[in-house]
Amino acid sequence: MEVALYRSVQEALHNVAKHSRAKNLNVQLTVKKARVSLTVEDDGVGFSPRSSQERGFGLTGMQERTAALGGSMKMRSQPEHGTRIRITFPITPSVKRARDISRALAHGTAA
Repeated sequence: MEVALYRSVQEALHNVAKHSRAKNLNVQLTVKKARVSLTVEDDGVGFSPRSSQERGFGLTGMQERTAALGGSMKMRSQPEHGTRIRITFPITPSVKRARDISRALAHGTAA
C-alpha cells in the first residue's frame, strides 16, 4: 500500500506538471479509523475522463495498482475545471502501520 500511494502521488504530480497548467495543487493524506485516503486536486485545464485518448497509461496504472491491493480510485475531471483523484485503502491488520506512516510524513521523517 505504501508503494502504491507513493507511486500514485508521483504519477499524479507528473500529470499535473505535464498537462494541467494548474496554478494551485493540493495533496492530502488522511488516516482515519477504517481507511487511508490520498487526494490530489488541481485547478488546471481538466479533461474528459470518458475520452480514451485523454486517459493515459499513468491513470490506468494507478487504478489497476490500487484495485489489486483492495483499494479504490475515484477521479473527477472536467474541461476547464481541474482534476481530483482520490485513492482509498481500508485499514486492515496488514496495514496497521498506516498511522505511523502518516505521523512520519507529517513530521517530515521517513517511516
